[in-house]
Parts: sequence; C-alpha cells; structure tokens
Amino acid sequence: MTFLDLGRRDGQANVVKVVRKDREFVNWCTAGSVTPAGYAHSNTEVRSNAKDGYSVHFLAECGIMLRDPRACGELIMMAE
Repeated sequence: MTFLDLGRRDGQANVVKVVRKDREFVNWCTAGSVTPAGYAHSNTEVRSNAKDGYSVHFLAECGIMLRDPRACGELIMMAE
C-alpha cells in the first residue's frame, strides 16, 4: 500500500506534475498516399512512404514530483 501526502506545503501542492518544456503533448503524422483530417494539407506531391494510408504519432515527457516525501510511505507485506 502506498501513501501520498496530497496536502500543501508553503502554499504549494505537495504532488506536482512536471513536464519537459514544449513536450507535454506532441503529435504528428507521417503521410503516405493520404493525410488524416485535421493536419496541414500540402499542395506538394512529396510523401514519406508509399503505403495507402498514414501513421499518427504521440509523445509526452512528463512525470510526478513530491516536494516533501517525508509524509509519504509504503507498506509492503512480506509473506512466506
């Protein structure tokens, strides 16, 4: 069982989401013969592959930070 202190310390939340700058949520498509709706359509005929479709990619670089971990803990059951 894991215990997290979800309170506040010095006016700041103890549990905070942290993200790398400009990397919270990035998405892009790799166009084949078509591109998905909602992405910029180009007038050029240049494509990155020959498949009859496209690929959509998503990337996020984020994590959780505990400002004060002293009020948190973990109980681990040891059974034999």
